[in-house]
Amino acid sequence: MKKLLYVSLALTLFLTSCSSDDGPTIDPIVGQWILDRITITDPPAGYQFAVSTTPTSVYGEDSYEIEFFEDNTYERIIRGTNRFEDDGTWTLDGDELDLDQDNANIQGLPVTFTVDGEINERGMTLITQDLWFMWPPDIVDDPVALDTADTQEELNALFAEHGELQMATFTLDFEVDN
Repeated sequence: MKKLLYVSLALTLFLTSCSSDDGPTIDPIVGQWILDRITITDPPAGYQFAVSTTPTSVYGEDSYEIEFFEDNTYERIIRGTNRFEDDGTWTLDGDELDLDQDNANIQGLPVTFTVDGEINERGMTLITQDLWFMWPPDIVDDPVALDTADTQEELNALFAEHGELQMATFTLDFEVDN
């Protein structure tokens, strides 16, 4: 009877040690991502975007890259007219992605995102709320107001006087950097 108990125990240990444990699962967000496209939508009622709703850049960037590491840290670099670099830690809870910046000198970059769909080798889409340049309803409803600016300088002056920064929805489509 003792032999049967030992054989049974040995067999159980053998079978559990041979289970299909392939090691820790790596989160699909881990890796380097490059911004492919930005879309801005959802202006407040009556407001109109002061610039295109599908700009090729938001921060004057030539490139926007973010790398997520397995130890839940990240590095983000935005190169272009201005150069921003930040790093810190990230958490992904369901579809909520939060970045906790280590560099308090960097202000204005979004740090809270909603992941839209799956993160996979085809890419990832992040959605956030941020401020964007808009014309208020009184300017939008005045057909002459926007037509008075003939140059970029005049348009900038008109925006300085009447334009506003309002919350909009930013959809950022990233592709994997191979």
